[in-house]
Amino acid sequence: MAEASQESGGELQAPAAKKGGGMGKFLMLGLGAVLVVALSVGTSVFLVKSMVLPAATAEAGGGHGGKEGGGPGGEGGKAGQPAIYHAFDPPFVVNFQKPTGARYLQVSVEVVTHDPQVVEAIKQHTPLLRNNLLMLFSAQTYEELSTLEGKQRLREATLAEIQKVLQEKIGKPGVEDVYFTSFVMQ
Repeated sequence: MAEASQESGGELQAPAAKKGGGMGKFLMLGLGAVLVVALSVGTSVFLVKSMVLPAATAEAGGGHGGKEGGGPGGEGGKAGQPAIYHAFDPPFVVNFQKPTGARYLQVSVEVVTHDPQVVEAIKQHTPLLRNNLLMLFSAQTYEELSTLEGKQRLREATLAEIQKVLQEKIGKPGVEDVYFTSFVMQ
C-alpha cells in the first residue's frame, strides 16, 4: 500500500508538473503575441511618419504652394500656411446633347489655396465663377468625358477658367489646383 500511495502521489505530482509547464507555455505564447503586436504597431507608426513627414515638408516648402508663393502679389510667406479647400456648393449639373438623347453631368468641384483672402474672393465672385464653369461643362461632349484624358483636360480647363476670373478680379490667380470630388455622367 505504501507503494500504491507513492505511485498515486507520484501520479498526482506528474500532472501538476504538466499543468505548470502548460501554464508557462501559455504565458510565453501570450507574451510573444503581445510582442509581435507591439512591434507591428511600432513599425507601422514609424513607416507612416517617414512617409507623411517628407510629403508634408515638400508641400509646405516646394510643392504647389511654392510655385504660387512668388507670384504677382509678392506673397512669399503664404506658401508656409496650411492648405485651404473651398467647395463650390451645390454641385454643378449640366446636360449635353448626344444623338440618342440628352446626357447629364454632375460634378462637385473643390479648389485649394493657401491664402484666406482668395477664399473670400471666390465667395464674393461665386456667381461669375459658377456661370463660367457651367458654360465650360456644358460645352463638353459625352465622348470626351468618357476617357480619363478627357476628364483631366476638363480639370485643367476648370483651373484655368477659375484662375482667369480671379486674375481679372483680384490681380492674382490665387487658386493652386482644382479637384473633382464627384463626377457622375448619365
